[in-house]
Amino acid sequence: MRLNYWSIFINWLQGGIILLLFLYFLGGILVTSGAITPLRARVAGKEIGGHPYFLALKELNILGHNQSQEIIFTFQGKRHSFKLRDLAISLSPQKSLEDWQNHFKSSSWPERWIFFTTNLYRPLILQPKVIIDTSQLSHQLEKAFQEEWSPPQAAKLSYHQGRLTYLPAKDGYKIDENKLIAKVKSALQEKQPIIELPVEKITLQPSDEAKRKIYTKAYQLLRTKIFLQRGDKEVELTPEEKISLLSFYAPVDKESLKNVAKDKEAFFNTSPENALFEFKDGRVVAFRPSRPGFQLNLQALETDLTKTIEDDHLPSKVTITIKGRYLPPKITTKDTNSYGIKELVGRGESWFWHSSAGRMHNVKLAASRLNGILVAPGEIFSFNKALGKVSAATGYHQSYVIKEGKTILDDGGGVCQVSTTLFRAVLHAGLPIIERHYHSYRVGYYEQHSPPGFDATVFAPHVDFRFKNDLPNYLLIQTTTDLKKHHLIFSLYGTKDGRRVVISSPRIWDQTPPPPPLYQDDPTLPIGTTKQIEWPAWGAKVAFDWQVFRQGKIIHQQTFLSVYKPWRAVYLRHL
Repeated sequence: MRLNYWSIFINWLQGGIILLLFLYFLGGILVTSGAITPLRARVAGKEIGGHPYFLALKELNILGHNQSQEIIFTFQGKRHSFKLRDLAISLSPQKSLEDWQNHFKSSSWPERWIFFTTNLYRPLILQPKVIIDTSQLSHQLEKAFQEEWSPPQAAKLSYHQGRLTYLPAKDGYKIDENKLIAKVKSALQEKQPIIELPVEKITLQPSDEAKRKIYTKAYQLLRTKIFLQRGDKEVELTPEEKISLLSFYAPVDKESLKNVAKDKEAFFNTSPENALFEFKDGRVVAFRPSRPGFQLNLQALETDLTKTIEDDHLPSKVTITIKGRYLPPKITTKDTNSYGIKELVGRGESWFWHSSAGRMHNVKLAASRLNGILVAPGEIFSFNKALGKVSAATGYHQSYVIKEGKTILDDGGGVCQVSTTLFRAVLHAGLPIIERHYHSYRVGYYEQHSPPGFDATVFAPHVDFRFKNDLPNYLLIQTTTDLKKHHLIFSLYGTKDGRRVVISSPRIWDQTPPPPPLYQDDPTLPIGTTKQIEWPAWGAKVAFDWQVFRQGKIIHQQTFLSVYKPWRAVYLRHL
């Protein structure tokens, strides 16, 4: 039997053609449906042909954004070299493929099949996408070339000491951002990273007619009083502010308006004030009502000022009602008894016999500013933040404080009496203490009717007393100051959760006597006078244990250690 080779060849050829057609249509379906990348695709030099899209994007993401490449800018003979990262420029191969994929999927099915067919013999080569933060790029270039050019300056009128002064415009250069972006992309894609900086010269000189009009308007504004009103309060724009708002190029100078708003920040913008509460007769009653805050709508103010400035028949007085939005307080007066404040959960007390008048004043003032504060569940209370600034400007008198290892006169002496008393109340309430600091030496005030070691010093901004309200409801702080009895009480009200507090007696060791007294000559004192400025105190280490139980389990425990230095008496004298 003779083999028919010609017939076998024809059969093999038919089978091959069928297989190729099958592979062609299978590949076409996978590529045109977006399941895999084009068969001959290369992005940023990486072969990804025929890869599933999600794997290809993952590979390119691992490849990362190239920001280490250098690019050079030149201007008027000066050259500056930058890393792409310094100019907020990156090259993203992943973004390049994503953009191509989105474009491919938006094309018609015949277009996709035509692309697939041509892709069999012509590869798809994509360059990394150039991503640019335009504002950051322009800022860095202006900073680098600031010696080669100066930005244009607009003409301006100013008013000083009753006189109008014309400040002429100055020509300058400005980067042409559209050309800059195009040049950067072209240079990076063509790998020719040397770019002549594209700038345009700006001339802002106003015409004589514009000068005449603005002078006319300036004199008109100087004759008109302009008031800004919010509620029952109003503020008048000064002549300097009114003239600064004039512009040769727009009805209102936007930068000057921002400066006016900044100068009058306290008038334009106020923070909301939460209600403060006092526990009385089994209820929480507000002793200071809540007050909403206000945020200025600067755009609306610009519109109203534009109408005023463009009015050719201004009266002698104009009042502009400020527009904005009201900011509601978090805690309002109407919520008076909805915070679960039902009972006393902790109490602390201290005495301050022999305090000076200034110190007693400061104790009462500081305690009053903490009276009525609500601490939300989970909130960390900061003594310094709640108290605010301590200075003569906020009402405090000078008294002795411990500062940098010395006892000196300073504003707010006695504030530590308040922090110490709050510390004791928080201990008895069983609340976790986040931050507490002991004094440098034992202070007699804090050992009146109390053993040593139960003090807490504060000194803003770094030395603070903080605790956390981990009770289920709000905590109300109430203070009582009795200057006749020299007695301060902190009462904490909230809702008990069954916790029990155990405080050990303090352990005292390493006691050391104070050094001998020190006498210093002070010629500013009257002759024959001696004045004591430091008082002696024994040094010691003191510790006590604090445990908080609930349902028989310890939920908080801590050992509070205080290390007090021995302290000598210091006397100033003039013999």
